[in-house]
This record gives sequence, C-alpha cells and structure tokens, in this order.
Amino acid sequence: MKKRILILDDDKDILDILEEILVYEDFDVAIVESTDDLCNLVRAYQPSLILLDFSLNGMDGGEWCTKLKIDPEFAHIPVIIFSAYSNKGISKGTYGCDDFIDKPFDLEDLLARINLLTVVRYSLCFKETQQAQMPLGRIAKTIAVRQGNEF
Repeated sequence: MKKRILILDDDKDILDILEEILVYEDFDVAIVESTDDLCNLVRAYQPSLILLDFSLNGMDGGEWCTKLKIDPEFAHIPVIIFSAYSNKGISKGTYGCDDFIDKPFDLEDLLARINLLTVVRYSLCFKETQQAQMPLGRIAKTIAVRQGNEF
C-alpha cells in the first residue's frame, strides 16, 4: 500500500513540484491550496503524513497543526511544517509538529524526513497490529520472558 501525503500550501508552484516529486517517489499525493476544514480532508484521505505551509490565508499552518495534534483522531499523523519565514521561532515540536523545514528546502532532505516519519509510523502501527493479533497467552509469556521470569 502506498504511503499517502496530504499537502496544504497556497503556492500552486510548490504544490505542483511536490506532487510531481512525491508521485515519482511512489507516494499517493493529495494537494490542497486552501481549506476551511482540514480535519474533514484528513478524515476522508487518511494520510500517512501531512505537509503544511506555515503562511496560509485564514488559519495558518501552525494553528492547523495544533488543531490536528490535540485531536486523538489525528494526533498520530506526522506533520511537517515548512515556511520561508524561519525567523518566526518555529522549530521541531512547535505547534506539535513532528518536523520543520525552511523554504527553500532541499528536496533530498525533505524526502529523507518524509520517509523517516512515515516508516517510523508504519513500523509502530505494524507492531501494534501484530501484538493485537497475538493470543493473550503469548503476550503474557513474552512479557514474562522480557522481565526475566519463567512462565
């Protein structure tokens, strides 16, 4: 299954470039120039990662990120904020974002960050799924062995 990237930026040129590169890298990409309801878009698209421009008309990327990260339905989705205004005091963790990138950005660096965040999320979800499917007796035995106890 392809990893899904949702990009919100009001600059059509950046959206076109990012879409072309990410599709080439085998991602499923949805681009949005503006929205009044990012939460419904995220709910419908179910992205593996969200790229948000900081400077948007209306609610800025930081506000959108905070709104997503405080909602348990979306908090697990990695968010990268990017901005040409690095002097706004934004860094990794600001607004709850998982990463921050200055514009102009290096495409290889952006791809590396996207891959890292989507692989980490996929790995965690895969482990949770494996554990959910594991019979209760095996879970108890695994915990006992890890704690150095006999079962």
